This record gives sequence, C-alpha cells and structure tokens, in this order.
Amino acid sequence: MMSYKEQLETSEWKEKRNAILQRDKYHCQHCNKSGICGDDIFIPLRTLDDIRNYITDKELQKLVYDSFFHLNCVPGTYDSYGRPIIDEKKLETEKTFFYPNTVDNKTQIKGTDFNVILINSNNWLQKHPSWTNPLLYNLGGTILNHAEDYILWKNEEKSSFPISGRKILINPYSYICSYEVKHKDKQPSGFLKMTTTAIHILFNNICIDDDYIEDSTYFYTNLCKQEYDMPILHVHHKSYKENHLAWEYENSNLITLCEDCHQKEHYQNHISKTHTNSINANNRSSIYQKYLTFFLNNIDFAQIYLSIHYPFSYQFLINNWHYLKLGDAHYSVFMSDIDTLYRPKLGLAFNKNIRWNSKLRAKFDYGLWNPFLGVYEGTDHGQTEHDEIDFEDIMIPLDLKREFETLDHCIFFEMAYLWQELDDMPVLYSEQNLFEEIPFLNFEELKDKFKDSPLKVLVNGSIWENTLKHIIDEKFCIAIFEKLKTI
Repeated sequence: MMSYKEQLETSEWKEKRNAILQRDKYHCQHCNKSGICGDDIFIPLRTLDDIRNYITDKELQKLVYDSFFHLNCVPGTYDSYGRPIIDEKKLETEKTFFYPNTVDNKTQIKGTDFNVILINSNNWLQKHPSWTNPLLYNLGGTILNHAEDYILWKNEEKSSFPISGRKILINPYSYICSYEVKHKDKQPSGFLKMTTTAIHILFNNICIDDDYIEDSTYFYTNLCKQEYDMPILHVHHKSYKENHLAWEYENSNLITLCEDCHQKEHYQNHISKTHTNSINANNRSSIYQKYLTFFLNNIDFAQIYLSIHYPFSYQFLINNWHYLKLGDAHYSVFMSDIDTLYRPKLGLAFNKNIRWNSKLRAKFDYGLWNPFLGVYEGTDHGQTEHDEIDFEDIMIPLDLKREFETLDHCIFFEMAYLWQELDDMPVLYSEQNLFEEIPFLNFEELKDKFKDSPLKVLVNGSIWENTLKHIIDEKFCIAIFEKLKTI
C-alpha cells in the first residue's frame, strides 16, 4: 500500500487535484484567497485584467502591468493623445531567435486547444552577458534568469522555427518577451502559472491600452528574491474512507483550501491520525520552504546566521568553509586606544557549537579565499602551522553578549567625549532587549521580529534554540551555499 505522501505524487492524484482547482477557480473556498497551485498548473486567461483575480498583491500587479507596457514602448514617452510611443528602431535591434527545447515537450492547457511548448534563445547569452551566468544558465537557469520560456501552439497549426522575438530585462529578477508568433485564431488567449519559485504569464493577441499586439507575449519573474503575499493552495478531503486512495473520492468530497484554512479544518474536525501525520508532514514541508525562501531573500544575513549558530560537523564545516563568515571582534574598552569605533564583524568566531581544533584554528588565522580578488582575506595572521594533537588546542568562541556590553561601553565614552563633533549619534544596544529569552515563534512572528530588529534575530540564542534549530538542517545550509555560489 502506498503511503499518503506517495499517493500525492501520482499522476492520478495530480489529475484529480487539477480538476478540483479548476472547478473552484483556483481560490480557497473558505477565505476566497487565490494562490500558488503547483508546477504543473496552467490557469487559462482571456485578458490581462484576469490576473487581478489571481494576483492580489498590488506591487506584483504593478510589476506585471508595467512590464507589458515597457515591452512595446519607450518608458515615459507619450504622444499628444497620451498614448505610449512605440520605438520601432529599438524593437529591431533587440531581436533574438528562439528554438523549441524539445520536440515532444508539450503540455495541454485544460479547457483550451492550446499546448504549452518550452523554447530557448540561441543568442540571448551573447547579447546579455551582464546578467546571465552562461554555465549556470545552460544547467537550468540562475536566480536572475530562466533558461526556458513558453509559447502557446495549437495542435493543428504547423510550427516553424526559429521564432524571432525580443527579451527585455525589467529588473534583476524579471523579464518580458515578445515573439513574432501569428495564429489563425485572432482571439486573445493565455495562461498564468504560479509556483513557489516563479510567476509566468503568457498571452497571444493581447490588447494593451487600446493597442492590439498580434504576437505572443511572455512575462517571467523569479520569486526567490521578492516577498509577495502568495498563499499555497491545497485540495482537501472532507472525510476519509478506509482502503481508498487519495484520488478515489467523489469530487463533492474534495475542496480547495489555502494553507491556513487547511490547517484549521484538520484541527477543528479531528482528522484521523494517519492522515493528520501526512498532512502535518506536508505542512512541515511548506513551513520549511517559507523559512528557506525567507533566508534566501536575506542572503547576507543567512550567511552570518549559519556561521554563528549552525552546529556544523567537522567534515561539513571543512567542505563549506568558503561560504561562511569568519567573524572578529573590533572594539576597545578605552577610547584612547583607537580613533574610530568599529562594529563587530559577526561570524564563526562566535559559534559555540564548533570545537576548534588546531586545523580549524589554522584555517581561521589564514582567512578565507576570495576568488574574485585572488587572495586570502580575513584575520591577516598569515598561514600558520598546526599539529595533529588537537585535544588541548580549543579556540574559545567570543561571547556575543559580552561583545555588545563592551561595544555599549565604548559608545558611551565616545558620546561623552566626542558628542560635540558627531553628526549622527551612535546607537546604544539594549542587552536585555537583544538577549531576552524568547519562546517558540511561528513564521510570521519571526518575520515581524526580523523587520523590527534583524540584529535581535541574529544574536538571540533562544530564537535559535526554540525556533530555528528545528528548521535549519544540512539540506537548508546547502541551499544557502548554492545561492552564494551564484552571487
């Protein structure tokens, strides 16, 4: 018998799930929120305004609409009637050519007679090297780019390649394309695809501000670096029957719910333990993804956070040494010792979970290799020798609380001594506020704390112990390191 999790991976369940999502118009049936549906979901659209039914975030709506206008007009230029001016010369110079990724790679959009085809540009890399890493692009894309774009094609129509088109960067994480694809059917048609990593919108024969564009237009934005309110949708079983597989239920027994409503439904109706465990596993996976996205969106903070808190094994630490922050203390108790007050550079030096043997101490003294400058940089001690007997050679980590106590002490004397010469008064840190005992935080509470005081989230040990220690694992760290590789 398949586990419940395995059942949710089958084509039978995905077909059933897609039918329910389509029936419920991709909205939660309790709170009416729309949201992310999955990698295999293509929502049919008739006009660009239809996206307002599925994308409610105003900033994201503006990004989409501005991108479609930007594609065909010179930004900020209008004729005497107030219509955007199309730059025909610019259209011509930006053209590139697109080819199908694979001949058989087609996905039928339910409710239409269109197939989705993946295509690649053959000269996009050459034309736009500044924001595309060629190696990573060919391996499947980068955080800034998307290796494959979409077009719509009818079964009875013959496809002729290459297709001429344009691809324009809107911001570091978004672009828009226009392909010279002419269909016999002049009716507008398109789709919206929302996943946890990206949003895709494609239209044929779109009407924008009374201008009819008889082409195929495709918009893409990567969500990994942007925070939008995009709830995840689930298809919920109202009740369960013995010996029934996930898809072996009447449609009337299935309903679309957002993540929050789904959890409430299971809690209020005391769903059987077997299925609750499965749902909890799915919820844990979803919560894990939220935290991972949050850390990826704040990659500098994530790098320092892992360096301070994660209990690395020796081998894992050695293998990923170059992605961690060393950390150092930059304070002086007596202001006469220095001319300027330096903030601490937090990192591995404060990690109490690491046993500092002589080899690690030698690496720390030597510093980190900077591949861009071609030099080692760090503590400036130079390469040091280490011996194999390391049980007596333990590096005692710096104490975070004492670090901020001393920093406050320095700032106090600096303010008293130099206050007349200071334009911006230095900030004193409240130790009680930074290091207070904090119980378990849910994701939204952690985000709020980070927004108010990222330093508090970074240095507070109880946030690690009570909340993030249960989320962050080696897989989580590796995802952060993979992101750092691309930067």
